[in-house]
Amino acid sequence: MNVFSRLLKVKPLDEAAQQAAGLVAYCNAPVGTKLPAGMPDWPSIRAQNGHPAPYSVKLWQIGNETFAFTGAVAKLAPDNPDSYYADCVLATVRAMLAIDPTLEFIVDEGRGGELARQRMPQKIRHLAFHSYSPWVIKEARRDGEPVPIGSLSAAEIWRAWVATPGFDPQGLAVFHDEPISQARQRGTKVAVTEWNWNGWWAGSGAALDSAFAKGVGAAGYVHALMRAGDVIEIGCQSM
Repeated sequence: MNVFSRLLKVKPLDEAAQQAAGLVAYCNAPVGTKLPAGMPDWPSIRAQNGHPAPYSVKLWQIGNETFAFTGAVAKLAPDNPDSYYADCVLATVRAMLAIDPTLEFIVDEGRGGELARQRMPQKIRHLAFHSYSPWVIKEARRDGEPVPIGSLSAAEIWRAWVATPGFDPQGLAVFHDEPISQARQRGTKVAVTEWNWNGWWAGSGAALDSAFAKGVGAAGYVHALMRAGDVIEIGCQSM
């Protein structure tokens, strides 16, 4: 759900929140539902588009990677950017719940997202976390010293590509990321709404370019997700 227009004051908060509520009305409200004054009859429009029955979408994510707006938010609300962020998220959540009180929400991890969750824990159960690795490989190091990527052996490339997202002393794929450990400490839940092996690299002419190695790396993610099943309830493969 778009939160940019609310967070960066592109539109008034009430107007932007009502637009979010309109999408819920389109997706979930039965035809004939009494909607807020001034809102288009979205259920009838949905029926005209070929789907008279509600879609019954229950889980909604507010915003996506809103850490990209951290600097702008700090300028708009220098005294308390986390509280301002939470206020924007909760205004959106409340407007959507006014249309369908059964909804649940995912919000971005971070202090503002955690504050929103604390204020409405029954409805905001998941904080979003994204994970890609080994990410953009621009250099290689052997025993701590930089070496040309072209000098890596096929075995060295294989080991680097399959060791995702991380591993424990027994060699099992696990997450070491702070949002996961924080959720475990708080007893809260995480939705990994984007994850995948993602190894862009400057490896032209390298000794190995193996789709199978990439697949094993992605499988490592699946295993790490399952091993963190006490906190990770949702994992959506992306890219």
